[in-house]
Amino acid sequence: PALHGRFVQLAPLVGTTVETRALRRAYAALPSPDFSRAMLEQCVPILAVTPLTGVSWCDLGSPQRLATALGRARIPAPWLATPSDSQRGVGADESNPRASRQ
Repeated sequence: PALHGRFVQLAPLVGTTVETRALRRAYAALPSPDFSRAMLEQCVPILAVTPLTGVSWCDLGSPQRLATALGRARIPAPWLATPSDSQRGVGADESNPRASRQ
């Protein structure tokens, strides 16, 4: 409901020259809740846990972490490579400074 209230106020701006700026401000003002506290702790009675083997977990809380995880899994991510990287055949995880290793 709180999110709806913020965005419904922007409805008159849709299609105007200030729409993008207003949306950026609205998103920037949103709180960044802790997923565990805001969601998981509220659902404890209905949550389930199961053991898994042969899988891993990675906190993908930033573009750098995503790039690192994709690089470790050897999953191509062409959107992370610069044009000069792809021309040289260099993987994004090897050449992109934003894809720093942890």
